[in-house]
Amino acid sequence: MPHDINLVYLKCFYDAALMGSVTESARRNFVSQSAVSQAIAKLEKALGVMLCLHKKQQFKLTEEGEIVFNKAKEIFSSVRRLRDALDLQRERPKMPLHFVTTHSIGLSVLPNTISEFKRAHPEIEMHFQFGGLTQIKGWLKQGIAEFALVIQSPHVAEYQQKNLYTGQFGLYKHKKERRPIEKLGAYIEHKEGMLVPEFQLAFETMYGKDLSISAELNSWEFIARYMDNSHGYGLIPDIITLKGRYPYLQPISEPTLPYTICAVFPKGEQLSYSAETFLESLKVFIE
Repeated sequence: MPHDINLVYLKCFYDAALMGSVTESARRNFVSQSAVSQAIAKLEKALGVMLCLHKKQQFKLTEEGEIVFNKAKEIFSSVRRLRDALDLQRERPKMPLHFVTTHSIGLSVLPNTISEFKRAHPEIEMHFQFGGLTQIKGWLKQGIAEFALVIQSPHVAEYQQKNLYTGQFGLYKHKKERRPIEKLGAYIEHKEGMLVPEFQLAFETMYGKDLSISAELNSWEFIARYMDNSHGYGLIPDIITLKGRYPYLQPISEPTLPYTICAVFPKGEQLSYSAETFLESLKVFIE
């Protein structure tokens, strides 16, 4: 007669499959790697099937393991919705937050926002990671993150979107910079980076000449820091300088391009009460 399924064992297996690692499952569940391995073995015994290939440094699901993983995802999604319904009824968000963001957005708005949010909601655990767009989309697909903070673009059109802030992207310089941009050129994230080709076209249309590039620095935040220390010109969004950050940087009025920061999450999903509460706090801080 089959044994009852232990949800703790199922969670250890689910996290190992989700992360592709017993080590990561142990970290997420605050247990040892040995405890995770034992939990998976006990789950296999209870179900009467082999869930994964037991090889060192490799975690690969069997066909039965894929079935159990997909059903476990449904189970834990239902558990999350149950907890969320209770939070809503009590008007007290308590569920942990798991989200991801790009470095520049995260460094610009998260430090102060998180400090204020934790003071208002000390019971909510917060877990976030920085990454590029490809990583972020992978984390959303795997379910590692509930939502991501990104710049709105066709690259995230497949997701539901919650707009948080609309600003302007353009040229900035250090207040003490007196040399012309024609001599120095501009620091940019990447020649094919977000809004860079569009801005170069707008610049050429307005001034009848190309915007020369000084260097590609791979991060809006790094561009701002570089200008702050060494002067020069750089293409960045205005959110980098919000709330008095980089007070010595000033925008050049034209041309500018609008952009929108949004939270994105898989279609068909609903954000938790904790996530909605955090995003409202973030929106208030940014605006």
